[in-house]
Formats: sequence, C-alpha cells, structure tokens
Amino acid sequence: MWDMKKFRTLPALSASAAAPVYFLFVLWPCVVHMDVSQTHLQSKPWFPDVSVQGDIFMHMRSAFLYVFTLLLIILLMDRFFLRGEKRPALSLLLPLGGYAVCAVISSAVSVDYTFSFMGASQQYETIWTLLSQIIICMYFFIGVDGGWLSFDTVVRAALVGAALQSSIGLSQMAGHDFWSTAIGRELILLGCKEETALTYTFADAGGGRVYLSFYNPNYAAMYLILVLPFAAAAVFSLKDLWEKGAAAVLTACLLICLYGTGSMAGFAAAVFLFLVAGLLYLRRLRGRLVFLAAFFLALLVWIAADIAMPGEGVWESLRQAVFPEQKFYKLQNVKLLENSVRITFDGEEYDLTIIQEEGQAYFAVLDAEGRELPLEQDPETGHFTLKAPHYRRFSFEAWREEGVSYIVMYRMDIPWQFEKSEDDGTYVYRNVYGKTDTPKNAPYAFGKGYERAFSKRVYIWSRTLMLFPEYLLLGSGPNTFALVFPQNDYVVRANLGEDMLTQIITRPHSMYLQTALQTGLLSLFFLVLFWAGYLSRGIRELSMTGRREGETEWNAGRRVWQMACILSAGGYLVMGTTNDSLLVVSPLFWALAGSGFAWIQAGRPRKNKVYFRRAPANIKRRRK
Repeated sequence: MWDMKKFRTLPALSASAAAPVYFLFVLWPCVVHMDVSQTHLQSKPWFPDVSVQGDIFMHMRSAFLYVFTLLLIILLMDRFFLRGEKRPALSLLLPLGGYAVCAVISSAVSVDYTFSFMGASQQYETIWTLLSQIIICMYFFIGVDGGWLSFDTVVRAALVGAALQSSIGLSQMAGHDFWSTAIGRELILLGCKEETALTYTFADAGGGRVYLSFYNPNYAAMYLILVLPFAAAAVFSLKDLWEKGAAAVLTACLLICLYGTGSMAGFAAAVFLFLVAGLLYLRRLRGRLVFLAAFFLALLVWIAADIAMPGEGVWESLRQAVFPEQKFYKLQNVKLLENSVRITFDGEEYDLTIIQEEGQAYFAVLDAEGRELPLEQDPETGHFTLKAPHYRRFSFEAWREEGVSYIVMYRMDIPWQFEKSEDDGTYVYRNVYGKTDTPKNAPYAFGKGYERAFSKRVYIWSRTLMLFPEYLLLGSGPNTFALVFPQNDYVVRANLGEDMLTQIITRPHSMYLQTALQTGLLSLFFLVLFWAGYLSRGIRELSMTGRREGETEWNAGRRVWQMACILSAGGYLVMGTTNDSLLVVSPLFWALAGSGFAWIQAGRPRKNKVYFRRAPANIKRRRK
C-alpha cells in the first residue's frame, strides 16, 4: 500500500511476527467443525432434557483462540524477557487492565463456575475468552507501536480474510452455500462418525441469507461492518490501478454480502458510517453543510421511492422493526393454585378447574365470584369453548387419568398443559420441553406494549435491566446470562409468538448490557473509557494530520487510513447496541482496535523516533 511504505522505518518482518496475523484474520474465522459438547443445562426446567449438543462454530474455535493467545504470550515474553527489548508504555491500555480485574473478580463470585470458566455448548464467552481478547489487543498494539509488526501487514491480512469470507457469502446468496457442499460438510464433520447427520438453520433453509462463517447473519453483519472501512480506504489509497480495482471489487462484494445478511442493524450502521465518513473527511464548515444537505436529500428521495414501490420495502420493514404499533395482550397472567389454574384475561380473573361431584368429574371455568361460565363442546375435537364471543380464541381440554387431573388450555394455537396429582400441593405447568415449571411474570423496566420492537429485543432489554440491582457491582459472572434471565416468563413470551416461547434466551442482544450484567457496571465503565479514548484520540489526530507539515498527498493518504480505523471501531460499537460481543467475531475487533490505536498514535511527535521509511520531499526529518 503506497502510502504506508512511507511511514516508520520498520525492520524486515519475520515469519514469527506476520504468521499470527494471517492466522487470526484468514484461517481462524474458517474454523468450523462439528463437536459434541456438554450443555450443563439439562437440569434446568426451561431447557430440554439434553446433556450434550452439537456445536459447529464455537467450541473448536474457542480452543484455537486459547492456543493462539498462549502463543502470543510466548512471543511477547521472548521479546521482552529473553531478547531484552525495551518494554513499551501501555498507559493507553490501562482501562483494559481495570476491565480485566473486574472480569476476574466477577468470575470468582460467579453464579456458576462451570459456565464462567469452562463454558457450555454454543456458550463460550468465558473468562478465558475475555482475557484472550485483551491479550490480543495488547499484542497488536505493542507490535505496531514497537515497529516489529507492520500495520500494513495487519490490514492486508484483514482484507485477504475479507476476500475469503465474501466469496463464501456470495455462494450463500446464490443458494449454493459452501458449508453445504460436499467439501464444506467434509470439513465440518472431519473426524466425526460416518453416520453423523448435519443440519444447520441458515444453510438448510434455502433462503439465501448470508452468515459467512460466523454462526448467525447478525454476527456476519458485524464482521462486514468491521472490515468494510479498510476495503474502502484501500480504494482511495492504493497507488497501482490493479490494486485499486481489486479493492473496489472487494468493497462491492462486502456490501452485497451485507445486504444478503438481511441485518437491519447492519444496514443502519453502514448508512451511519457513510455519514460520519463524509463529516470527518471534509474540514470546512461549508463543505460539511453541503454534504449533510445532499445526504439527507438523497435519504428522503430513497425513502419516498421505497414507499412508492409496491409491496413492503426496506423502509417499511425498518419502521415496523423499530417503531411497531403498541400492542397490549389480553392474556396477562397464569397462576397455579391448589385446586385450579387462575388466568388473568383482559383484566378479569378466571379459574380453570375439574370439579368432582357424586363420583363424577367435569371441567369448569369459574369467574371471580365463583360462578360457572357456560361452555360448549366441539363434538369432533372434544374441546370446550366459552359461549361468549369475547373468548372464542380460547379452547380447553380436560380429563382425569390414574388419579391425575389434566387441563390443557389453547390460546393462539399454543397449548398450555397443567396437571395435578393427589400428591401435588398445587397444579403444575408442563412446558414445551415436557418439564414442570412455574410461570411467573418477570418485572420490566420499560416498553410495555412495545416488546416486539427491534425484533423483540425490547422484551429482552426491559427484563435484563431489572436484574441490575442484584448484579450491579460484581456481575453474575462471565457467560451466565442464560442462568439469571427469567426464562419462566412464559405468558409474555407466548403472547409474542411460539418462536419466542420455545426459544432459550442465552444473550441480551446488546454488548453493553451483556458486559454490565455479567462482569459488573464498573467493567463497562472501563471498556467505555478505553473506546472513548480510542475514538477521541483518533478524531483529534485526524484533524491534526496535514496541519503539522501542511496538506500533502502523503498526509491525505494517512488521513484515509486514520478514518478507516475510526469507522471500523465505531461501526462495531454501533452494532454492539443491538448485538452481543461473541467469540466468533470479537477477537478480530480487538486485534484491529489494538493495531489501529497504535497506528493512530504513530503520527504524534515522539522523541528519538523515526516515523517514515522515506519522507516526502516537502517534509524534513526530525533531528535527534
């Protein structure tokens, strides 16, 4: 990359310095392998009675990550303890040290040590993953800052990895997912028994959604937002025409893949980054105002055209996802009593019970005053329904068998099965997994009637916030969200749909809530402090580049790469508002953050440092 070759004097990169970079960005994301791992959740009433589960994207990749992190530690020890190289100043990374301390303390008081230290199937955000991310960030920062790791190498590795992932994404959009081909399945099932069956949601659905090698389309979108700024920067900064053309093709492929993920958050983040990029690049107020006017005018024209087109367009889908109509549900509560099941429907309480009289048993629905409501029975299905039209969407089954009373309530085609034996103190609810549990409405912080907003994330966020009083200081422990979230909030989840009722909620779908709940609010403060320092320094250095020695072609090239560092980190952080920090993507972010932070700092004058391989003619070298 032409402009990078003019920066700091760098010794020839050794294989030990470059190889880990290419491994992390090119090979590690392609570690996709079927492993059978422990769930550690089979004893929970809200989880299926399954002790082991197939894991394709997490378990093996976490193992490679831990080995890779250990290798980085060895390389750092070799440089600073065996070779005696000068140890770098790490004051800029001090907030990460505070975060690491909080994470370790949270692990020590975790609600479940197994989850925090060992992980479980598809749940590997353990303390070792969190510490690995910090070590990766430190390694790339120290390497780029110390001059033995070139930022040019980091970017090239990231773009090579992006090219490989985009080719996988294009195959998925075309309906010929690489991971569904004979070669892809062979790689996934390598070492497994021959009779092992492989089924994967996005690969086998045939919808053409893009998930690359990142478990889920949402996390694929996070990866694409992470690398897109560097691909776009290469278009503007590379000198050779063929390199510019290759970078342009790669940028186009990444944008196509981003569209293929179907991620509304990814689409919004891309538009936001384009806006920020224009404001950062233009320095004059007049230019920024013209850009803003053109941007919003183009946005309004696009919205108008999208609305005018037949069918539901992107804007309408986005509006319904973010601003749905407020909806209140009539089924409000289910309470298990000794002789009945009490439901609250449209503000009124009703008891479902089996009454025994003179050796006979019959099903009855009682109102709040104990009066029986008239029922009618369907001769074909045997289901009971209330005669009042207001309750037509309810139907019931009831019977006694071997001393056990059974009541099944059907609401919105979802069955609610209750039963009571002579030994039971009250009725019990048998959930979709065939286990008995007690429904309990979870307290919520906000969003009543808007639980469907942001793809039903508002439901999760509003319940997650209510957990903070208990875990505010130390957190519940890394990787423990599923254990502390109110999984038995069956009524509201059933109102939101069968998909929500049958889903095990294992993540809060927000990186910030995830951090604050699991490792404590103080740990989130340290992370925000680091990210704020990164972005603020980046923007300050961006504004200063070109002013120290005058605006030159060289400085313009440097500004493009500074912008890429800022936009990449900023885009990931924006995506983090509606997505979690997940093992499959987060190490790549921390590697780019560490190297980008060091690269941004490289432009600042420092004593006894040479910053350019070959200075432009109009720039004089600093004398020692």
